[in-house]
Amino acid sequence: MGFHPYLFFSNGTCKEAFERYKEVFGGDLTIMTNGEAPPGEGMPGADPSSVMHASLTLGDALLMGSDDPTGDGGAKAG
Repeated sequence: MGFHPYLFFSNGTCKEAFERYKEVFGGDLTIMTNGEAPPGEGMPGADPSSVMHASLTLGDALLMGSDDPTGDGGAKAG
């Protein structure tokens, strides 16, 4: 069973964090910004330079993340 964490960055630093992870660990880095997403597929209201999805693959390991345009870290009102 694999473990594939997904990180949310509420301060818009996903890209620089994942670039640093690549420096430290190596692997294959893929980053898609909201501006690069197909029309209608980006996060509504998000800055075009914010990260929609990032992934760092190293062997069987996979780390994923994105910027969180809401700034709430995925918290749900309850």
